[in-house]
Amino acid sequence: MNEQPTHRRVFVWTHPRSASHLFYQLLKEHPIFQNIGSMSGFYAYTLGTDMQSSFSREQWQRFLGTDNETAAKISYQGCVDDLQKKVAEAESEGKWPLAMEHPCTLMPSSLVNSHLSVPGRETKPTTVVVDRMLDVGDQTESPLPADLGMYHNPTLLPDRFFFSFTPIITIRHPARTIPSWLRSFHSLGGTLLDTEFPVFADSFRWERLVFDSFMTFEKSRAAEEGREVNTPIVVDGEKLVKDPHGQMKKVCGRLGIDEEGIKYSWERPQYGKGLEAGETIMGAINRSTGVVADARYNKPLDVKDEVEKWAEEWDENVASILEGKVAAAMEDYEYLLQFSL
Repeated sequence: MNEQPTHRRVFVWTHPRSASHLFYQLLKEHPIFQNIGSMSGFYAYTLGTDMQSSFSREQWQRFLGTDNETAAKISYQGCVDDLQKKVAEAESEGKWPLAMEHPCTLMPSSLVNSHLSVPGRETKPTTVVVDRMLDVGDQTESPLPADLGMYHNPTLLPDRFFFSFTPIITIRHPARTIPSWLRSFHSLGGTLLDTEFPVFADSFRWERLVFDSFMTFEKSRAAEEGREVNTPIVVDGEKLVKDPHGQMKKVCGRLGIDEEGIKYSWERPQYGKGLEAGETIMGAINRSTGVVADARYNKPLDVKDEVEKWAEEWDENVASILEGKVAAAMEDYEYLLQFSL
């Protein structure tokens, strides 16, 4: 059995459309946590002065309904500084900081492009984020090893800050996530052929890079400390929607927190408040007041059946493209699935 994680900071690394907002909603209401936010990396990625997206800032401003004055204040440095301050605030109040983000939005475009073959996708200059250690107060020395570079942190977060978190990675079968992201992307004015679509939809490589980095780090620490390895937590969205109570019990067990703190009903949340596409992207969770069984997920997923549905929803050409994307994503998805709760 895995031991409880060493660090009491939790970062949920989510694949888009993996039931991640449902998972985060269930977890963040636990009284042990203080929600320090989600989507700050997304705004830096899309709107920041050092943005890593291949779309223009003007395109994202139209999609997200953001004015020039607001966009001009956004940067990765500001994103990290804000997260560190919120971590310090949460811990000063005796809470566990809880954050959530899509990993691709916190990765340099050079890394993303090295794993994707997308003609015309621009590589942006890699921004350097300074670790101002705003999360540690008067503490001058980190409890983590000094040489963290060997563990290949794939993100723009400073190594010390990145490895201070206990990671939870959410995944879901690509036959669920890819067409779901296409619907959301359409609501933003995007298309299947846009250079940003594959970054969010096509691959579980970003989640795998995060997983492998933490796994390498954890194996090294476990060997030094003479204990068992705490495998990074992986939550499969398909299992979550079918058995939320069972999945959350396992998550709580791994985190070492009281399962009784999980609430399965809530007041309507406001994820993505202010987003013009918020209804399409997060409408279901924002309209919800609790966990409700969905009969659509009672039977096993059949990709062939899904392809027929896509052809009816769009056309046969789009269905064929989606089928190919699903097939290509399976290797990284199945790699992570073997570690899921």
